[in-house]
Amino acid sequence: MKKYSYGLNQFFKPTPKNIARFGLALFSTCSAAAGTFVYFEHEKVAMVIGIIGVIGMFLSNFFGNGNTGKQENI
Repeated sequence: MKKYSYGLNQFFKPTPKNIARFGLALFSTCSAAAGTFVYFEHEKVAMVIGIIGVIGMFLSNFFGNGNTGKQENI
């Protein structure tokens, strides 16, 4: 199991691929759901779902790969 570091200092460092994919999937799913709710005239629910997607995408950037600067051989 890989160890990931989490913190404010990891925001501008590369995000692990599986965490970045999860954040993008969360954002995409929430965007599609929000669009559906807007179509059926539930704007407040759509706004909440859209905000959840944006926050999830934002929080995924706080994960780092946990390396100490050494390159790992894969």
